[in-house]
Amino acid sequence: MHFLIFSGGRFTYWPGIKKLLKSVDKTIAVDSGASHCISLKLTPDFLIGDFDSIDPKLFAKLQKQKVKTLRYPTDKDKTDTDLAIELAIREGAKKITILAGAEGDRIDHILGNIFNLQKYKTPIFFVSQNQILWLMRGPKKEKIYGQKGDQLSIISLSEIKNIKTSGLKYPLVNDDIEPNSAFGNLNELTQNTATIEFKNGTLLLIHTDVA
Repeated sequence: MHFLIFSGGRFTYWPGIKKLLKSVDKTIAVDSGASHCISLKLTPDFLIGDFDSIDPKLFAKLQKQKVKTLRYPTDKDKTDTDLAIELAIREGAKKITILAGAEGDRIDHILGNIFNLQKYKTPIFFVSQNQILWLMRGPKKEKIYGQKGDQLSIISLSEIKNIKTSGLKYPLVNDDIEPNSAFGNLNELTQNTATIEFKNGTLLLIHTDVA
């Protein structure tokens, strides 16, 4: 089951989002992220957060529509986005896509969202107008689909051994990467498909469409 989470960060519409929406089974709006959801003419299945930033009129409207609502206190140990991810997993999510979670000027929120991904085994993707961010855990061999000229940054969150890549401008051949290294930053697809393979550790991948 594919869950789509609308976070409360900056959201930019792009035509390709229509294809994404067709693949979604359930939608969760996080606090003011409900406005992004409504802008796409969607009514969320769940509304979650402390509701300190959602427009009161929108909140009242969603309550009248009997959207399932989970309210949490403002002072808590987890972010609203964390709570939304945990809700999706409890509801049976096999894949989670998050919109408006990796854009904007709140660097603390963005970094928190990205690095918190390491807590979850369910595949989670942060998607924006021209970028997709996700984790890859070894042992793994994965194909990356895009277009020639797209950027692909490979950032190690732990020690990586014997990483191999193909279809990239700067190939890696049985290389080792130290933890928290940007050694693989700003690589580039030389064809429409690239491949990454390694035996252990965790990578953060950032795929940027530069077209």
